[in-house]
Amino acid sequence: MKMKRLLAICPTYFPMMGGAERTVDELYNRLANKGYTIDLVTPNLGGKKIEKLGKFNIYRVGKQTKKRPLKFILYQLYTYQKVKKLIKKHNYDLINISYGFPNYFVTNWLRKKKIPIVITEFHLGTGMDIIDEKQNPFFVNPMLNRIYNIADEITVISNEQKRFVKKISGRKSKVIFQGTDEKVFTPNNKSNNLKKKYKINGPMLLTVSRLNKRKNISDQLLALKLVTQKFPNTKLLIVGKGGEEQKLKLITKRLKLKDNVIFTGFVSEKELPKLYATADIFLLTSKLEGFGIANCEALASGTPVVTYDTMAAGDFIINGKTGFITNHNYKTFANRILKLLNDKKMLITMSKNARKETEKKYTWDKYTEKNKEVFDKCIRKKK
Repeated sequence: MKMKRLLAICPTYFPMMGGAERTVDELYNRLANKGYTIDLVTPNLGGKKIEKLGKFNIYRVGKQTKKRPLKFILYQLYTYQKVKKLIKKHNYDLINISYGFPNYFVTNWLRKKKIPIVITEFHLGTGMDIIDEKQNPFFVNPMLNRIYNIADEITVISNEQKRFVKKISGRKSKVIFQGTDEKVFTPNNKSNNLKKKYKINGPMLLTVSRLNKRKNISDQLLALKLVTQKFPNTKLLIVGKGGEEQKLKLITKRLKLKDNVIFTGFVSEKELPKLYATADIFLLTSKLEGFGIANCEALASGTPVVTYDTMAAGDFIINGKTGFITNHNYKTFANRILKLLNDKKMLITMSKNARKETEKKYTWDKYTEKNKEVFDKCIRKKK
């Protein structure tokens, strides 16, 4: 079988490891087992300039800078220089560009190379804090319109992003939902020893998140205050680090929840699946999520999710069957947690449903296979 060569361009990757970075990593490692040789060009956020992590080649370019306009320009320049060299060296069958806007100039240049281009969009323009195309700076949507119409295909991770692409460019896009590794995240990881470690003698709630404003963890603390009035032994484990950590600790103290909240910081990859499987309910109160991989990891672990309506939550959480989706109100959120804690039968049924739905629809293997279908189709069209 002749290997297909893929040039991948992504403005964020390891050592950053959020949802999009995880998706890129899972996708390309699996594609490498399905007849693809992959070269990824990404900014130098740490690590070696050229290395192989897993099964694909990584080329880190440029230097770090905190000045945003300069960062945008330099990223384009360094990426262009590296991509130009790689295209001279290799015959690529396909180019996969993650995120449209940060790659605007590079995409415009690449259209002349007559190599099929697939744009994978994770945002609604300039970032995760944008919840409507009108919030983008005036120049962003016209720029995206242009490069979306350059692409041979566009893939997105939610129906909201599909609507966004259609509205600003007239282009159809294909929704491919992200997933999780159902072999790593499984109900079999449930651990009584973990409960002993964290001294949990009542309901266990869990969130896994960067501690920043968009994740809105403070609403979980407000909801927890209401939950502890009925279930005083409830504990919330907050897994992750971020700029809001000290603020959240002060809120915890103010609400007199110090005995009910545990800030674990980062945990090991070995412990994380156990946390998901041991928790009774997983919580997410983000203002917006492109998809919500942490939700998916919880569902695969047989842990029902109570989440705010993040615009993408309804794409893969069945309200009332695998979890609850609420409006952005901590009192409503607390009521849904209490509903589950008061009804053990419902909690057990939701747990089984959550695992079943994930296995059926939301795994990294399924995500890879659907992307491969798009990639293979684009390659065949150009031949």
